[in-house]
Amino acid sequence: MTSTNTSARPQVGVEPNKRVHENAKASVGAMRAWEARAGRTYSSLSHEERAAANNDIMAWQVQQQGVAS
Repeated sequence: MTSTNTSARPQVGVEPNKRVHENAKASVGAMRAWEARAGRTYSSLSHEERAAANNDIMAWQVQQQGVAS
């Protein structure tokens, strides 16, 4: 007897869900510093807001490295 479970078969022409690769993120310490500066928690942000926050955090880290040298 063969199975008729069609949900187990791959669907032709449908791309499976893929995770989108995201660039490296900042350290937890940098996130906490951003949270203190911004007055918001990273976990409460939407996907778009997190992308903007990541850019802000990375720019701040570059600026801090420039000040330190």
